[in-house]
Amino acid sequence: MVRGRCWPNWRQRSVPRYDFRDAYAANREAFFRNLNLPPRRERLRRRPRTPEEQRALTRFSQAVWQYWIESGRLEVLGPRKYRLNPR
Repeated sequence: MVRGRCWPNWRQRSVPRYDFRDAYAANREAFFRNLNLPPRRERLRRRPRTPEEQRALTRFSQAVWQYWIESGRLEVLGPRKYRLNPR
């Protein structure tokens, strides 16, 4: 059996071709209305972070990176080059 030839008239398509990109673009607004979500640019964070929140997030991310380096999950290959090893 040749791959892709499952029935005798395999050259005739019983299912029409469909371009999903056009359908997605045409129905994008209705899709987000149905989800009750604003479009992507409006879903971004609206209020700026406070300085305390920014410092806390920075400390947290630095601690995670340091833990990954010490545990061997993150490997430093050079300046600004890293490799994330799977567990």
